[in-house]
Amino acid sequence: MNIKRVNFISALGLIIWAVWFGRLCWLQIFCAPYSKTLAKKQHEQRIGLLSERGKIFDAQMRVLAFNLKGKRIYSYLTSRESGQYLAASILGTVGKDGEGLGGIEWEYDAILRGENGWAIFQKDASGKPHYSPEYPQRIPKAGMDLILTLDIDIQSTAQMVLKETVQKFQAKGGTIIIMKVKTGEILAVANEPLSPLKNQAVEEVFEPGSTFKAFLLAAALEEKVLNSSDSLYGANGQIIIAGDTIREAEGHKYGWLTLSGAIEKSSNICAVEISKRLGPQRIYQYARSFGFGCRTGIDLSGEAEGFLTTPETWSIVKTANISFGQGLSVTPLQLACGFAALANKGILIAPRIIKAVRNGEIVQESSPLPVRKVISEETALKVREILVKVVEQGTGIRAKVEGLQIAGKTGTAQKKAEGQKSYAKGKTVASFAGYFPAEDPLLVIVVIVDEPKSGGSGMLVAAPAFKRVTEMILSQLSQEKIQISNIKNQNLKKMEREEKELNF
Repeated sequence: MNIKRVNFISALGLIIWAVWFGRLCWLQIFCAPYSKTLAKKQHEQRIGLLSERGKIFDAQMRVLAFNLKGKRIYSYLTSRESGQYLAASILGTVGKDGEGLGGIEWEYDAILRGENGWAIFQKDASGKPHYSPEYPQRIPKAGMDLILTLDIDIQSTAQMVLKETVQKFQAKGGTIIIMKVKTGEILAVANEPLSPLKNQAVEEVFEPGSTFKAFLLAAALEEKVLNSSDSLYGANGQIIIAGDTIREAEGHKYGWLTLSGAIEKSSNICAVEISKRLGPQRIYQYARSFGFGCRTGIDLSGEAEGFLTTPETWSIVKTANISFGQGLSVTPLQLACGFAALANKGILIAPRIIKAVRNGEIVQESSPLPVRKVISEETALKVREILVKVVEQGTGIRAKVEGLQIAGKTGTAQKKAEGQKSYAKGKTVASFAGYFPAEDPLLVIVVIVDEPKSGGSGMLVAAPAFKRVTEMILSQLSQEKIQISNIKNQNLKKMEREEKELNF
């Protein structure tokens, strides 16, 4: 054989061997991690493990929301057909991805959701995964539970009365808020229409109308520009200010009235006279101090701050209008907090919806948070005396409950025509805000009814709803006391029997 051919074949073989050896080294050494990963992918599968979303309880530890087979369940349905549930606007809901949408579910999503985990499963020849404890995993961490200040029985009462009131007066909607005076704990927030994605109590604003006169009264007494027995002239139901005519509601014509009488009868003309004594700066100062024009800080999404311009922008006419609740806007919750301050010896308390957070045991608990002292206790007592007369013999008489002293104020505000500065004819917001028992206030209740048919007033529409809610709550509280008393008596009798048996 030709030696050159032999050398060529040998060299070619050496090259082929070198290439093959190099390729083998490349695969075994440099590509090993990749090959290992690829092999693992073919034989292993990483599966996500969803965490258990935390429960939501009411103040009596009744479950309002929980998870079942990955689905969020709300315990208290208003009707099975509609799928609506009590306190929906407070609770919110969750989306398909398990994340909170609206209300508490959104605001506290990070706490409720917990942390997802994962596990590695081994695939068999058919590709079906099987769990193996030898493979690494991360156990999902369950979300924490929330305990709310809500009482679902009181919530149910508020929702029922509101719905019936809205239907009776063919209204556009409404809100009822029930709050503890001394602690700021929200016991109920009813909205109509009911939606888990909208909470009118904190998101919607309205002109407070004559309910604002309660705060004008407080400012006048605190600043000592008037006292309860001072007289104001009602001008027979009509005055002209800077070319604008201001009239009493429903054509009333009053002459001289005491300050107390002016509030009892809800005189607009007398409110204007009070505003003249106070002036724009002091009216604004007290309105802000009572919490108007700023958010309350409640743990709910979408809270509006209301509308209250600075006094430098107020004309003589605007100052007059603000005195009887036109030209500013508030949320129902702001109005509730303001009346709670009147009831709480002049101290404004921040509203609360979260009572505690727990992870097996309580890890965080809320407590009452005083914001500021707005008026003196002496002034608060004087305001209370006049607001009691409003219910006993004034415009709030339809809110009167026999055997219970209530302090409150009616409101009837015209609504602005959509897209215009003028007011729409026949469209009103009827309201009543009050607290009881007046001598030692426990609860404040605010009732708002939006656009009742034929421009219904706070006296005719909202005050009766306040009365009904109050009577039903008192009945519930009485039943609870009876039940507690019965349990105590049963325990006492049991102890007596056991003692007799031991003595025997």
